[in-house]
Amino acid sequence: MKDARCRRVMRSPVIAVLATLATTANAQTAEQSQGSGLEEVVVTAQRRSENLQSVPIAVTALTADMLEKQGIGRSLDITNVTPGLVITPAVTAPQIYIRGVGTLNAAPGEESSNAVYVDGVYLAALPSAIFSFNNIERIEVLKGPQGTLFGRNATGGLIQVVTRDPSFDNTYKVDLSYGNYQTTAASAYISGGLSDNVALDLAGSFSDQGEGFGVNRFNGREVGKTRDKSVRSKLLWNVSEDTVIRFAADYSEAATSAGPARSVIPGSVALGGQQFLGDPQDLNFNLHPWAETSGGGASLRIEHDWSWAKLLSISAYREGTFDVDSDQDSTALAIVNAQVRTDFSQLTQELQLQSNQDGRLQWIAGLFYLASETNQTPFGLSGASQAAVGGFTNRFASQDTDSYAVFAQSNYSFTDSTRLTTGVRFSKDERGITGRDETGIGTRNVVDRETSFDSTTWRLALDQKLSDDVMVYGSYSRGFKSGIYNLLAPTAPPVRPEQLDAFEVGLKSELFDRTVRANLSSFYYQYSDIQLSQQVPGGVFLLNAAEATMYGLDAELLAEPFDGLTLRGGLNLLHAEYDSFPGAPYTLPSPATCATNPPSLLAGPRTGGNTTCATNAAGNDMVRAPKWTLNFSADYRWLTSIGAFSASANYYYNDGYFPDPDNRIHVPSYSLVNAEVGWWSESERFGVRLWARNLLDKEYYSNIVTSTGDNGTAGLPRMYGITLSVKH
Repeated sequence: MKDARCRRVMRSPVIAVLATLATTANAQTAEQSQGSGLEEVVVTAQRRSENLQSVPIAVTALTADMLEKQGIGRSLDITNVTPGLVITPAVTAPQIYIRGVGTLNAAPGEESSNAVYVDGVYLAALPSAIFSFNNIERIEVLKGPQGTLFGRNATGGLIQVVTRDPSFDNTYKVDLSYGNYQTTAASAYISGGLSDNVALDLAGSFSDQGEGFGVNRFNGREVGKTRDKSVRSKLLWNVSEDTVIRFAADYSEAATSAGPARSVIPGSVALGGQQFLGDPQDLNFNLHPWAETSGGGASLRIEHDWSWAKLLSISAYREGTFDVDSDQDSTALAIVNAQVRTDFSQLTQELQLQSNQDGRLQWIAGLFYLASETNQTPFGLSGASQAAVGGFTNRFASQDTDSYAVFAQSNYSFTDSTRLTTGVRFSKDERGITGRDETGIGTRNVVDRETSFDSTTWRLALDQKLSDDVMVYGSYSRGFKSGIYNLLAPTAPPVRPEQLDAFEVGLKSELFDRTVRANLSSFYYQYSDIQLSQQVPGGVFLLNAAEATMYGLDAELLAEPFDGLTLRGGLNLLHAEYDSFPGAPYTLPSPATCATNPPSLLAGPRTGGNTTCATNAAGNDMVRAPKWTLNFSADYRWLTSIGAFSASANYYYNDGYFPDPDNRIHVPSYSLVNAEVGWWSESERFGVRLWARNLLDKEYYSNIVTSTGDNGTAGLPRMYGITLSVKH
């Protein structure tokens, strides 16, 4: 019967349709369900454990096993397996976009429109969001505003990283890898019980790339090298049947010349007349690119159950440093050399009280506090651009934030199949900035100011079960991102808060005796006061776009047509345009004039660099908003008399996007293929894997900026290697 059912599944024309339209899944830990069919996925997208198919939110779930099979080893790479998610590197801080909503600015002190959490702890500093995975249990990408239960700047969505809890059974896993570009890597995880009610784990990882992807032709040094190391530990203490305490601490270091390395793209002329060098990985910088981050923190999570409610407290402290050397003109001439030295710290406290009894009404209420500080010590500029101020500018600045929030949400079941969700959150941010410029002709631009922003956000959702395996839902929610100062230009006023109203309709289903999970959601956004940034020589300029309209469709599919084979697919379709954007920055290759409408090129050969004008970008596509992205993967595992063999492959396609609102430059479409084959011993204690990332060695740009010229960051080339594993 099972084989016949599988044959019917594979022949069904419905599956062919669902493969391109299917699921906006929700996400979280996977537990093996009883009986046949797919594993049940338990989610905490509403801060309580629920079945993924019962939650009226679009979430993509990425388990540790899935991430390993698809070659996803860093937070930056999850875009390859998440429809609608685009993460591009900016120096060493990520620009995270979900369904076209995100933050273009990655300057010190900035926060993303899409929040990042690790074990419930919010990461305020953007560089902290780039890390390697070593003890991940799962990652959850929540799509759409999360302005109620998670409200910290979650305008477009958020990314939750959940690490493993220590095991009371002695267990360990060690991976050793070697790949091309002289890349060595190692990771280890060990866990065990210290007593009947206390368990401890320790996880560590190390990676070093000894050979660069390209060469800096100015000095002959290699570029594209990266090294990182991290360590994390968690202690689990079951104080009693009603009280659990988790204490976690982590520290990491990373250094790279890849992030700040932007070379002149084909067809462009940089300042001084420099053109494309023939290899996108090569550059010609008088200031060699380099970036380093270091930092860590600790958190204390206390849970206590009463018969009627559960109390949760999450206390955390984090700090770190971020240093970068960037040749902003991307040429061998000393025109705009920038060196940024930054340190940051944050303290967060969250309290939650949630109902703990079965019934028609479920509720949760809480308080959230954030205190953060970012110090620029300093942002140093040198080169010909600083001739008028004595040859250099050292810009010292500091921004501090105190944020307070109170929130509540409830789920009320009118019947066994009809449920209403209502939630509200009030947030208030108090921000202050101080700053000064120390130049070759004295101290200038002394700043000391403060302001505050507040907002009320909400969520309304109604879901209806059509059967045990099919649910439909509709929701209306509001997202908010606080206004912020610009540490790279402290004399400028803060940008206004941005606001997003989101309407969503979704379908969640499990078909064919639960061998296929197919979910679908469509969304419509009204986005106002959008925070944008424009890179200019010597810094970043922050501005607000007026309004935009966005709509689209998310789909995901998960199928296990027969034992051993797992198929996954994801699709995002997106239409995103500015409705109103007067005064939008417009860059043109020099020589150009701003006197015409729109601005236009002047006759004659290109003299090098860009001219920046202002125009109305109404009707233009929004930045970082590809019209469609697609991912598909297949995993197959089979048992033999000498152990278990596995093979997997992942395909990702990005239709391309505009990096700037003027839509002059378009990042071309690209596709990536990752693949892996492996073997595990019969006891599954020993294993070996052969893997390749960007198997077809596609050349593409992960980011393009148009400040002093059209300069791009090349994507990673083909990388391949072998990993040996031992576990118990």
